[in-house]
Amino acid sequence: MKRNLFISMLTCIVMTGHAAVAATPEEDYNKGMEYVNAGKPAEGEPYFRAAAEQGYAPAQSALGVCYEGGLGVTQDDAEAARLFRLAAEQGYAKGQYNLGARYFWGKGVPQDETEAARLFRLAAEQGYADAQGALGVCYVQGKGVESDVKAGEQWLLAAAEQGHAASQFNLARLYQDGTDGVPNMEAALKWYHAAAESGDLGAQKELWERYSLGNGVEKNDEFFIKWLRAAAEQGDALSQYNLGTAYYMGRGLEVDTREAMKWYRAAAEQGIAEAQYTVAGLENVGEGEYPEGPQRDAEVVKWMRLAAEQGHIPAIEIMGICYLAGKGVAVDAEAAVKCFRQAAEQGFIQSQYNLGVCYSKGNGVPQDDAQAVKWFRLAARQGDPSAQSALGIHCMLGKGMEVDEAEAAKWFAAAAEQGEPVAQYNLAKCYESGKGVAVDYDEAIKWYRLAAAQGDLQAKNNLGILLEKVKGGQEHATEAVELYRQVAEQGESAAQLNLGLSYLRGDVVAQDYAEAVKWLLLAAEQGEAVAMENLAICYLTGQGVAQDDAEAAKWFRQAAEKGLPRSQYNLAVCYRDGKGVPQDEAETVKWMRLSAEQGDAMAQYALGIHCFMGNGTEVNEEEAVKWFEAAAEQGHATAQFNLAQCYEKGRGVLQNEEEAVKWYRMAAEQGDIQAQNNLAVLIENGRGTPKDSAEAVKLYRKGAEQGAAVAQCNLGNAYYNGEGVAQDYAEAVKWFLLAAEQGERQSMGALGVCYMLGHGVEVDEQEAFKWTRASAEKGDATAQFNLALCYDLGKGVSADAAEALKWALKAAEQNDARAQCYVGNSYYQGNGVVEQDYAEAVKWLRAAADQDYVEAQFLLGLCYERGQGVPQNSLEAMHWFILAAERGHPDAKLFLGY
Repeated sequence: MKRNLFISMLTCIVMTGHAAVAATPEEDYNKGMEYVNAGKPAEGEPYFRAAAEQGYAPAQSALGVCYEGGLGVTQDDAEAARLFRLAAEQGYAKGQYNLGARYFWGKGVPQDETEAARLFRLAAEQGYADAQGALGVCYVQGKGVESDVKAGEQWLLAAAEQGHAASQFNLARLYQDGTDGVPNMEAALKWYHAAAESGDLGAQKELWERYSLGNGVEKNDEFFIKWLRAAAEQGDALSQYNLGTAYYMGRGLEVDTREAMKWYRAAAEQGIAEAQYTVAGLENVGEGEYPEGPQRDAEVVKWMRLAAEQGHIPAIEIMGICYLAGKGVAVDAEAAVKCFRQAAEQGFIQSQYNLGVCYSKGNGVPQDDAQAVKWFRLAARQGDPSAQSALGIHCMLGKGMEVDEAEAAKWFAAAAEQGEPVAQYNLAKCYESGKGVAVDYDEAIKWYRLAAAQGDLQAKNNLGILLEKVKGGQEHATEAVELYRQVAEQGESAAQLNLGLSYLRGDVVAQDYAEAVKWLLLAAEQGEAVAMENLAICYLTGQGVAQDDAEAAKWFRQAAEKGLPRSQYNLAVCYRDGKGVPQDEAETVKWMRLSAEQGDAMAQYALGIHCFMGNGTEVNEEEAVKWFEAAAEQGHATAQFNLAQCYEKGRGVLQNEEEAVKWYRMAAEQGDIQAQNNLAVLIENGRGTPKDSAEAVKLYRKGAEQGAAVAQCNLGNAYYNGEGVAQDYAEAVKWFLLAAEQGERQSMGALGVCYMLGHGVEVDEQEAFKWTRASAEKGDATAQFNLALCYDLGKGVSADAAEALKWALKAAEQNDARAQCYVGNSYYQGNGVVEQDYAEAVKWLRAAADQDYVEAQFLLGLCYERGQGVPQNSLEAMHWFILAAERGHPDAKLFLGY
């Protein structure tokens, strides 16, 4: 089992000895030790050397120590090891121990833990405590000997009972871990105390931590302070810092700020960053050594900088504030930003917020709302109310991001709950206007009241209005409006705006457009953008003023120039329609784009149309897709439909039927009939989604029941073919007829087929001809060919070969393979309408054959076989006969001899 023991004792060389007569080696050794004990070991080296050269083992060991540490001689591990060996070979315990340490660490000799353990044992058996402790560690950790915890325990115990502090500490650790896997805290604590009393720093730290927390002992402030002070007085920086805190907080001691600063400063001077930060902080609040003024500021910056240079995040933040304020340093916004960024990137909330403010204001960095939003969001997610409030404003205004009122309300609420007054006001506005949240006047009143209590005048005015809205009744209305009017008459533009809106809406006072225009005009003239926007609407609709498109456009422009996205959109509409301004597509696109870039979904959709059609801008299908997607993601159904069409057809984006299905479905779920129909077509054919005829029918039915002709046609097809529903010709005819009566050409043609075949209706060739001709005249290729057959066969009309060929040609020109084969055969046969023309026949037969039309493939093979219209070519003839035969053409099989 791995043991958590300290083996630093192996490097400890103890220089103690017996006094000797002056003229003897013992005297020289003793003289050298006097210098060692006086703290001048280098001056003792000549005496140790003199005695060592006479073979005196203690002196040899002591001289080895000099070489080991470079005391009075050049440091030399090999020489140290040689001298230790001389002493060891004389059986001198200290020499044996010191040589063992050399072998253990591989200093001056090859590393050899086995030899180290052998030498430790020789010294240990002589009762030498350092060696006993080292040997104990070797046994516990299996270093140079086979691991034997019990043996390790015995040797550590032997050293510990001699007062060997390191062994006492290691023995305590051993008991804490458990010699047999079971901790023995009673024994561990006994030896921790013994080691601490012997001056072992590790034991002192262990004990003050335990008594501080009550870990394995009863929590005891007296013992906590005793051992904390002992460790601090030994120079342990962490203990010094904690002793300072004990004095500052009055834990186990009388509160003494001066004494606290003494210990904090001691720890700070050893580089403890938290102590440096604390010293700076206490100096800053006047609890340090310096009076208020530049000297104190310099001292604060000195310690704060030292802590910051060690990566202490709060210190880095404070340095940023110092640079911004010029406190203790010259004002340097760029340096402040550098500090804020360093702390912010490590997750420090206040720095993230301050960095966001710098980006928002362009202080020390180029102004960048997107970066501001990034940092505000990071701080907001960690709960900072100022950041939450600022982020809410950016979301609401679309600064650095698309407008997102719901997210704005979320962040306002988070900050408002923490008492942030601006957020309380803005959250109330959200509840009042339904921006980002459902309209809830009670919630609005609650938050206006809290903001008003903190002195927000606008909140007070808005509170009056909402009280009237919630309470109701003429008495309350009169009181509230009078209160609001008083504030408005003092020139408060927000109050003027809200009073004007009240008259405009008529939900607080009787609706009075003229009164509304009066207050809106006052507010608009003070720059209230929302007042400008509503005033423009009044002029546009003639509410409260004479209708005036030019005046409407003027106020829309002023509101648009202040960044209101809906006014930007409305101004764009004015330019598009030439209302109040000359019609100008370029200006239309300019204002559409500004609105779209702020997240207005209607503007995004309209801008997408302009980009797609090239109205006021170059045709750019890729950009059109971008704006359709932006609007679609906000739930704009028509944008979703258009985006789906782009994905389906590969216009402005790579064709992707899965994406087309996704966006058609979103639009369909909002009731878009075209989307429902197109989605159904994809589902019915298994394009971009698993085939599901039943689901397709459900979607067709939705549109059909709302009168959509294409959906009625598709639903009719489903009943006719029995796809997704049980086959039902009568039901098919019902839906074909509804669509046909709306002029839907495919339904007309389908209805013609039903009458011709008697599917769902009695056979009626005249009715079949009527609907087939109606569809053909609208350009439906299938109906055109069917009409040709009517004329050819005299179905519902007198036979007329010329008319038959005429309609077959129309269908053939639309790439209808049957019609192409019909026309080709007509030229091949020379059927009386046209002269025989093999070349023309080959032209049309090839067009049909290339579409895998079997009859055309056979006839084209005949042309090659006979050299009619093409050079005779048996191989080419064989090619077309094989294709036709593989598809079951009997004559082709005969030609091939099948």
